[in-house]
Amino acid sequence: MLDPGKQTIRRLPFPGKANAAADGDVLEYSAMGLLTNNREQLFLLQKEGSNFAPLYTIPSEAGWISSRVLPDGGVVLTGDRGYLFHFKPGDRVPEVYSPAAVGGGITGFQDGLQVMAVDRFGRAWLGSSGGYCIFDPHNRQFLRFPYQNAPDKIFQDIREFFADGKGRMWCIGPEELGWIDQAHPEQGIQQRHDRSTGFYFAPLGTLRTDKQGHVWFTCNKGLVQFSPDDRSYKIYPAGNHAMSFLPDGKLIMSFGDGVSVVHPDSLLADTALPRPYAAWFKVLDKEKQLSGSLLAPDEIRLLPNENFISIGFSILGFFKPEDYQFAYQLVGLNEDLVQADADNPVAAYTALSGGGYVFRLKVRDALGRWTIQPYELRIHIATPWYRSWPAWMFYTLLTVLAARWWLRNRDRQLIVQQQLREEQREAERLKELDVFKNRFFANITHEFRTPLTVILGMTGELEAEVKNEQPIQGLKSKIQDALPFIRRNGQRLLDLVNQMLALSRLDAGALPVQMVRGDVMNQLRILVEAFHSYAVSQKIGLQFHADPENFEMDFDPELLQRILSNLIFNALKFTEEYGNVLVSAISVQEKGQNEYLQIEVRDSGIGIAPEQLPFIFDRFYQTNAAPLRGEESSGIGLALVKEIVTLLQGRIEVASTVERGTTFRVWLPVTRQSEKAVKPEGYLIEVPTPNSPFGETPEPAGTDKPLVLVIEDNADVLEYICGCLLPDWDVVTARNGVAGLAIAQAELPDVIISDVMMPGMDGFDLTAAIKSDLRTSHIPILLLTAKSSRADILEGLSRGADDYLVKPFDKAELLLRLHNFYQQQIRWQNKPAEPEAPDPLPPSERAFLNKVDAVIEAQLDKSEFKAEHLARAVTLSRVQLHRKLSALAGISTGLYIRRYRLFQAKRLLETTDLPVSEVAWKVGFENLSWFSQAYREEFGESPRDSRKQ
Repeated sequence: MLDPGKQTIRRLPFPGKANAAADGDVLEYSAMGLLTNNREQLFLLQKEGSNFAPLYTIPSEAGWISSRVLPDGGVVLTGDRGYLFHFKPGDRVPEVYSPAAVGGGITGFQDGLQVMAVDRFGRAWLGSSGGYCIFDPHNRQFLRFPYQNAPDKIFQDIREFFADGKGRMWCIGPEELGWIDQAHPEQGIQQRHDRSTGFYFAPLGTLRTDKQGHVWFTCNKGLVQFSPDDRSYKIYPAGNHAMSFLPDGKLIMSFGDGVSVVHPDSLLADTALPRPYAAWFKVLDKEKQLSGSLLAPDEIRLLPNENFISIGFSILGFFKPEDYQFAYQLVGLNEDLVQADADNPVAAYTALSGGGYVFRLKVRDALGRWTIQPYELRIHIATPWYRSWPAWMFYTLLTVLAARWWLRNRDRQLIVQQQLREEQREAERLKELDVFKNRFFANITHEFRTPLTVILGMTGELEAEVKNEQPIQGLKSKIQDALPFIRRNGQRLLDLVNQMLALSRLDAGALPVQMVRGDVMNQLRILVEAFHSYAVSQKIGLQFHADPENFEMDFDPELLQRILSNLIFNALKFTEEYGNVLVSAISVQEKGQNEYLQIEVRDSGIGIAPEQLPFIFDRFYQTNAAPLRGEESSGIGLALVKEIVTLLQGRIEVASTVERGTTFRVWLPVTRQSEKAVKPEGYLIEVPTPNSPFGETPEPAGTDKPLVLVIEDNADVLEYICGCLLPDWDVVTARNGVAGLAIAQAELPDVIISDVMMPGMDGFDLTAAIKSDLRTSHIPILLLTAKSSRADILEGLSRGADDYLVKPFDKAELLLRLHNFYQQQIRWQNKPAEPEAPDPLPPSERAFLNKVDAVIEAQLDKSEFKAEHLARAVTLSRVQLHRKLSALAGISTGLYIRRYRLFQAKRLLETTDLPVSEVAWKVGFENLSWFSQAYREEFGESPRDSRKQ
């Protein structure tokens, strides 16, 4: 026991039976006396006593004990593992509160709880690493303030509380300081001091306040006096040890080897600012000695190639450099100070130019004070010869000479460049012309070939029929049915020619404009109505909206017809079934200027990609998207529309979103200067008529005819091909590659005829898919298309196509090629070939039959093994396996299994001495008579006759 006044120390031992080796701590001098513990028991030294007496046995799980005396004479003790003990005045047995009762939902109370202070209301404040709580001994209640509920108002790890005389409860965390209003603890920290406010002290230790309202705390920088009013600091050199104030105002501090008692007024604050200096200087990683004084070195002069330097710096005195912040600047290179890395106080510069520099260095202490006079080191790097004044004069002379030479040759170069540009433009023009010409002839050839296929085919049919007919009145219905096909496709060819001629006349400026004045809305209504039946046949909604209903203006009926027909037909061509096409016409006034008729054609089709929109009106341009119906686009229609609109002094715009639709808007100027027509007439160019209702046909009724699948997106061509094949073939059809692939996998036809250019999946991809599928790989494929180039033919054959027929084709040639395909399948349908005989099957199909044979071989002795078991083993449906085996072997699945059993029986009879009954059992026949009958049907002799041979 230390008496500061008498400066005496008295030893107070524990009772003899106490464990003196256990850790302990002096607690509080309460009304009962001095409390202490050894982590096993609580001892009491009564006033004027000389020995400690046991007071209470501490639970072993309580941990380290701390205590505070209450104003009523009671004592509150806590164990750092969450326990709380409350001694009422005069009681020798405390009330015990478990960790759950103390901490409630506050995390960290079971590890680090400590009673820290008592406020003016007699409540004990307890802190931990998860928040804090207040124990009120009068009503035995706890007020809890978890950190997670208000992280901006509570320190996460409260190290200590201390109450001052102004009703404030000061608290500290690892690096922050603040106070809480004792009367309103729910408001949390009222005044917070941390790094954001210039508080650079860490880690914080003991916290106390003096009678003058100053806050004292210890940290790694020493003892700090903090004035809350003006937020000023005084630092006194001392260690981060425990400290407290005595009743007389003196300060007592503990050290490693003793204690010190001083009056705060007698302490001398550390006011000296640190002095930075360059500790070393390196050139190209080699240290160079600095001359002169330490704080004012001499100028360093370097050679031109010594321009890679680094400078290490430190603080003069007994300071820790890591507690200070350095800032440096190289005048002549940096405009502002640069903050140095606290862990590596080094400044490095590379590739410095010649000239003079000044390295300036400043430092800031823990209180945020910067050195007034910075440290300066002057550096001079010699200028290389190629940057000296003679060198610059030489460079100037060279520049003047070069300028003279350039001026003398400029005209000649300009002439040469002009000639090169003209030659390049001419070459590009010829190249573009050649590209357009090639694309035009390729596209227009394709456009002509498809309708010609129908026209020439139907013509051949008519010629054959006419030979066997009497006069005209005896024409058969077949000829009458063919005439609409000829007329429709002939009309399409005529319209293509007319559009090409219109473009030529536009280029030549010879297309006349014949304006009449009339009701343009009525004319547009008639044009839209002409497309109604075609739209209905394609299952597309077509509507017209006019505002106002009647509107008089000048217009050319023929040119207006061409504009609207192309736009509507284009919209219908790229709109899916059950989509919509809306045509609207309104009168608009643009910003008080001219009046315009705005015609809008909007569809809900497949849309146009953004990168293709700028070229949509170019001649012969085609997008990557294939039309959903009709023929492939030639790239003429929209180009013609743009030229006509421009001729009429209007404009056209397009907006599109992929998979959502396209909108074309046309603005035509409104004038009323022409003669009024009594009834303006339109000139129909082409209004598409509904095609035959050909779609995906159902599976035909079972017949002995071979089955052919025809895949073609053009309804006229599809109907013509079907007419060529009937009645010798059973026909199923599909309008696109996706549907065709599904039908091929389900029906397994004998032959497939497919177009190449189709929406969704083209003929090349369809061929590859069919040939790579085990179910359909055996089916011959005939590609029928208008693309006749050698590259297209090679592409189709490389994908697995068996033959290639170019439109227009001859009916006899088509039927002959189909017949050859069917005969090839018949050649496949033979009995298992002898080893020396050539195999007629392709390797892939022979591999399939070998797989089937292996499955049957594995189940050879099982009579219950049937066709459905074999289909499941080769991952095909029963119907698919039946059709594939019928195409490859010419027999059904059941007969194939029986034939294989019989051939294995014949082998056993010829190579072994097994009885006939055992042979029958080994190949899956349980009935001997049925085995003999089947054997005789297959080989023309009985099993016993085979053995005799």
